[in-house]
Amino acid sequence: MPAYYLNEAAFDLPDVDIVDTTVHSLSVGLDSGDAVGFAVARRPLGEDKPFRDFVDEHLTRERTGLRGYSSVHLRDVELSNASAIDCAAIWRGSDGSMIYQRQCHVPANGVWLIINATVAVAAREGCDTFFDHVLASLRLRE
Repeated sequence: MPAYYLNEAAFDLPDVDIVDTTVHSLSVGLDSGDAVGFAVARRPLGEDKPFRDFVDEHLTRERTGLRGYSSVHLRDVELSNASAIDCAAIWRGSDGSMIYQRQCHVPANGVWLIINATVAVAAREGCDTFFDHVLASLRLRE
């Protein structure tokens, strides 16, 4: 019976097919007083296609599903000795406000990590500073 571990606890899981799609979500206060919605999501990484295809499909869903979506950048980066994809976009929220989002897509030991920060577009600079710090300090486990 496999065990599932949290920082605060652990529990046993039954012997059934389980796919880990954990999402860690934090609210991060910036010096400006703005709050960044920060999340790290885990998704299974299939072996049937290149990693870039997974990311392109994800970004296509966002581009077609978010009103006024506009790409700011899309670039290949190296993080913790792994190839990753860093991207940013702006779109219009359901209340009409402009939203800025940074994402970094990282393949890690058979798992696709999606690191994500979202903020009002006026707080973009602070969000980028925070996000760049996170990426610079990222250490993938073996």
